[in-house]
Amino acid sequence: MYKFWFLKICPLEVKRAYNEAKRVSTEKEQVFVNNLDEEKKVFERDITKFKSEFEKLKTFDDFNQVNEFAKISNDLGTKLDSSKEKRANYNEREQLFNLPKSTYENLDKLIEDFKPY
Repeated sequence: MYKFWFLKICPLEVKRAYNEAKRVSTEKEQVFVNNLDEEKKVFERDITKFKSEFEKLKTFDDFNQVNEFAKISNDLGTKLDSSKEKRANYNEREQLFNLPKSTYENLDKLIEDFKPY
């Protein structure tokens, strides 16, 4: 008799556990997406800062300040390289949840413009 009772009750428990896991999974996914959106907003602000640093770098006209501008140029190059890696990381995470990939054309243009420096 007990075995027959468990045959009846177990599918209901499995269904409840499935629904609970699905709910938790959806909540975790939403937290992940919200965190990704926040990181991308900070990244976009960083790109804007990089652009202003580049504009400052283009104003170089005093050879007495060559060391300062060389440091700015090296730092900006490093930041742009790490930005490409961050963009690839964001695209990977977006792909996990079938979100559209972020392209950041302004980053590509900035990298292209920075190459001579």
